[in-house]
Order: sequence, then C-alpha cells, then structure tokens
Amino acid sequence: MEYPIFWKDDCVGTAEVIRQGLYLELRVCAALPGEAMHRLWLYVGDWRKDLGTLIPISGGFGLLTHLAAKRIPAGDMEFWIDGSRPIQEQPEKAPEIPAEPESETPDEPAEPEMTPEPEAQAPVFYPVEENKPFPAVERLDSARLAEQDGEVGIRIEE
Repeated sequence: MEYPIFWKDDCVGTAEVIRQGLYLELRVCAALPGEAMHRLWLYVGDWRKDLGTLIPISGGFGLLTHLAAKRIPAGDMEFWIDGSRPIQEQPEKAPEIPAEPESETPDEPAEPEMTPEPEAQAPVFYPVEENKPFPAVERLDSARLAEQDGEVGIRIEE
C-alpha cells in the first residue's frame, strides 16, 4: 500500500508499505531540496517512530527498512519528514461546573473538600539484556543509564 510523505504540509514523495510475514517492508522515495540530512517519521495517531535518515538516491532521497508488524499500532499511517507534522489539537472540553450541594442549614459554612495531590510517578527501570529487543526504544530520548540491584539498565522518567 502506498502512502504520501509530507514535509511542511507539502507532499514530497511516497512510502510503499509491503507486508512480509511478521514484518513490514518500507520503500521510501522523496524529492527534497538541498543536500541536508533528513529523518523520516511514522505516525499512527499519537504514536510515532523514527524510521531513520533518508539517503541520496538517483536525484532524490530514499530509505529501505523493515519493522516488526506487531510493534506498530493499528490505525492510519502518516509519514512526515523531520518531525514537521503539525501538532494535533485536542478538542477542548467545556469546564464542568460542579452542582452546589443542598444544605439543610444554610447558615453553616461548607467545609472545604480535601483533594489528594497527584503522586509523582517513579522512574521505570528496564534491564538491558543481551540478544533481547529493548521494550521502550521510542522513549529513549528521556532515558538515563542506571544500575539497580546489580543489573545495568535504562531508567526512563514517565
């Protein structure tokens, strides 16, 4: 199946996605200005994946890569160069106005409600194991190398 590739709201090429067993093969061809390095990103809803750097091929840019099909969420695929995809605005919800509680004695002041403060999420530790795929590759931009209980791994702030 072919998909358009966008860069700054312009269609600059196509990405051909071919199912090959457990993998998807991506064949990319794009016409981009200049001789700069460009990265290709795959978006499915809010999920995104860096597919790699496009390389100069016969007057344009191209990329051939394979992805495990099970690691790509279901949904419509979009391909964007250099993360130039416009930010998707979330629809605003109208603020809810709480109903005032009916009080039998209106002269008594209402007691303030105690709301628990949100708990800060602890960082998640992922051990690095030889010959096993790393489960959180798409979140490595906020990762730090760490050691926990004698194991070397990656600590990611959630």
